[in-house]
Amino acid sequence: MSALNSSDSDRKFRLNKTIRFYRVFIRVAVTAVGLIFVRSIFSETDFPSIERLDARFLLKFSLVVYLYCWFFGCNSDLSMQHDVLLDGPGRRLDDTLAVATVTLGFVFLFLANEILTLAWTFLAFLVVNVLGWLYVRRRASPFLRDANERYLREQDVAGIAKIRIYKGFLFGKWQWLRFSVGIMILVLLITVTLDSSLCPFDLPQAVFCSLLVAGAVTILEAWIWYKRFSLKIRWGSLDWLRHNGFRVSLRPEE
Repeated sequence: MSALNSSDSDRKFRLNKTIRFYRVFIRVAVTAVGLIFVRSIFSETDFPSIERLDARFLLKFSLVVYLYCWFFGCNSDLSMQHDVLLDGPGRRLDDTLAVATVTLGFVFLFLANEILTLAWTFLAFLVVNVLGWLYVRRRASPFLRDANERYLREQDVAGIAKIRIYKGFLFGKWQWLRFSVGIMILVLLITVTLDSSLCPFDLPQAVFCSLLVAGAVTILEAWIWYKRFSLKIRWGSLDWLRHNGFRVSLRPEE
């Protein structure tokens, strides 16, 4: 029994250490990279000057918002994984490569000054985002299965419900729809960049392209943040029931 407790404590220690590393990395990266990108708002670019709307500012501001939403979102997702998987068996989910890839992608995204270059970079970044999401799904599956089995052994209905809610967040079809909408907007961005005559309402090309980027960022991030808040509210309700003594045990079917 003591050996089992020691193994369990070691597993929790390693998982907590991994989570702390990612959180520190995220805070340092978002500060350093954010300062570079904010400065790039005021740098010289190849966009034409616009009298009423500074397309360059709108574009760079949208990407800065995207950066911070991404990093705070990563921190939020790590917290959710820590919460739902902390009591699972001792496997180590190592996403260092994924975090480094995301950071590198943002560097290229913000350093792209030409509209066409930025459009292709943004599309490539989103495709990598989809591949990263599929990778996380595959890596998280054994963690979720093991955690669910442990909650079943303990007859912890709240724990099982949290696993089910998290699966809906991670594996839900809404992610495919969200990514599809984002990719369609970016394909339109590339098309308009190649042929400025397609811009509606006689808008200047730079203005319309900046609006498309802002729209893509708004849709992609508002969608997933709504899902994150919805998940945390439902988890909070389950935790409240736990802390107030409302515990329902599973009974085997007759």
